[in-house]
Amino acid sequence: IHLVHRLVDCSGAVVVPNQLAVVGFFIRAGKHNQKYEQLLQHFDRIRYPGNGTNIPAFPLSDLLPKCRRFDYYRYQGSLTTPPCSENVIWSVGIKRITISKQQIQRFRSLMDLRGQPVVDNFRSVQDMNSRTVYTSNKRHGNGTVKATP
Repeated sequence: IHLVHRLVDCSGAVVVPNQLAVVGFFIRAGKHNQKYEQLLQHFDRIRYPGNGTNIPAFPLSDLLPKCRRFDYYRYQGSLTTPPCSENVIWSVGIKRITISKQQIQRFRSLMDLRGQPVVDNFRSVQDMNSRTVYTSNKRHGNGTVKATP
């Protein structure tokens, strides 16, 4: 799952045109996650592209892994969908989100623009292109990681 952020107020910020910040987390199948029902219970109303609904406010932190410290990897990357523009600062959480297989299936019940279920919606692994991957926690590296494809 990833959360896309864009800068609205540029005053006092170093601005890179069209720069996005994305916070991402991997999901694993495990125990039922009751907090996700706040979101999943509305999926029947948004199953098809163009459908919308209002969802009562809830803390976004309810959907994130429970931890005292947010450890992450960070790198300069691109969008995961065409045109795959390279204007994204990615922060990928080291700790994964756990939801049940049934909850994962509910995500997979959503339809894409062709009327097909949204499954296998990932992009193939890309070359590093001399990128440096940084980590927030020295247990997971020495602060920076140079990786090769």
